[in-house]
Amino acid sequence: MSDTLTIGGAGSTSVAVDTLFADASRLARAEAVVQRWIERLDRIRTRSLHLADEASASGSLPWPEAEVRSAGERLVEVAARVSEARRALEQSAERYGWTERLVSALWDLGGELGARALGFVGPQALAGSLIAMLPLVLPAAVVFGLAHAFGAEPETAITGSTRRWLEQHRGILGDPAFVRLVRTSADHADDVLLAAMHVPGAAGVGRMIGAPESASLLLGAAGVLGLTTGRTLVDGPVGVARVSGARVGVAPSHQSAVAPPPTPGVAIPPSGYEDVAERIPRSDGTAQVAVERYSVDGENRWMVYIGGTVDFGIVAGAQPFDMTSNVHGIADDSPIDGIRPVGADSGAAERAVREALVAAGAEPDDPILAVGHSGGGVIAAGLAADPELNVVGGMNLGGPVASAQIPDGRAFISVEHEDDLVPATGGSGHASSVQVVSRRAVEPGYDGAVVLPAHQLVEYGRTMALMDESDDPRLTAFRARIVAFTGGTVGERTEWRAERE
Repeated sequence: MSDTLTIGGAGSTSVAVDTLFADASRLARAEAVVQRWIERLDRIRTRSLHLADEASASGSLPWPEAEVRSAGERLVEVAARVSEARRALEQSAERYGWTERLVSALWDLGGELGARALGFVGPQALAGSLIAMLPLVLPAAVVFGLAHAFGAEPETAITGSTRRWLEQHRGILGDPAFVRLVRTSADHADDVLLAAMHVPGAAGVGRMIGAPESASLLLGAAGVLGLTTGRTLVDGPVGVARVSGARVGVAPSHQSAVAPPPTPGVAIPPSGYEDVAERIPRSDGTAQVAVERYSVDGENRWMVYIGGTVDFGIVAGAQPFDMTSNVHGIADDSPIDGIRPVGADSGAAERAVREALVAAGAEPDDPILAVGHSGGGVIAAGLAADPELNVVGGMNLGGPVASAQIPDGRAFISVEHEDDLVPATGGSGHASSVQVVSRRAVEPGYDGAVVLPAHQLVEYGRTMALMDESDDPRLTAFRARIVAFTGGTVGERTEWRAERE
């Protein structure tokens, strides 16, 4: 685990740890102070010369000319040294960023070449493997049939075996190098298929197809098949209902044995990043969305907190915070998603968040600040990318949002752990408006029970606490934006549960 934050993005070519940026900012402030003293000394010297010219005939006014000139020269020397140190730090950030971009480019080139090679060789290897496995097909079918006949569920056994395998190899899944490989693979999965089909100019076509396009094509195929075979990745209508009026930022009060109807709870305004993370609903199947209203100078402002994925199955059921919604959320970033003839609706989870905001009382032009974890982060990015909403800022904690087209002027921070597999599944290449904050969240050699420990909300909460402690000017500016958004007023909080109909 590392307490060092790495910060990049937001249109800057610099990438470095937060302490470097903070030190550069301090030196810039010191340089400005020294420059003001130089200007002040020049004004004092000029004024004194005027006074000397106006002196009486009794004699000139005493003036330590040599001392003043020496002080000015020393101040100029100090300013030059401070400026040189600041430029050196900024150049270090530029070199860090250049190195990171070079490494990313090499990974991308390797991914493209490897995908094409796999596409050409894969079909033959797969065909050979299938032929070799033909003698096992009939016995396997008999075993599955007998198991079902006696009431057993072999699918459950397979699921359990898969989970045990993941638990045994959690070290690989959390290795930053493997996470980077997954990110590269997400960018080039389409290259494998195009090469296997021997499409002319596959490399050029592949560069135009990213994770959103792949997700949209997958949903289109699932939509066609879903017309006859079921609801695999096929979404449907969703409804929301208020489930509680939780109090946040204050001590819980005594609860009556008879539960009253849900009423709005009290929300003390969040004071920073960690406070924001603590308000995101947990993925426990109860409330998935929390909405806080703050009235500032007669204007209603809304903070919406969106929980992560609850159901990891691909068949759309009653729980809308599932993989079907996640795939829809990524596909929404593709231009071809709007022309897809089947299954073109946005994910049920995002529609549920929008319905919760409306039900809470939000008007179309009201300012919104959206925050989400995992799949909820994808939704927060989707809201920030919508030009019809007045989203003034947003945050993603561990969601795959690299393809979100968030416009300039909408501040957005994406927190992505280096050892978290989930954000890597969205590929690479954030919008220029997105600030990316990362660190390694889990120590090497982790042997706990959680398969993806770096993806847990509690780990992102720890990262947010480090962001509160950081002096990086970009992080302090966004933290000030959060505080200013609520105006320091006590708000009203409602929590919402969504279900597919």
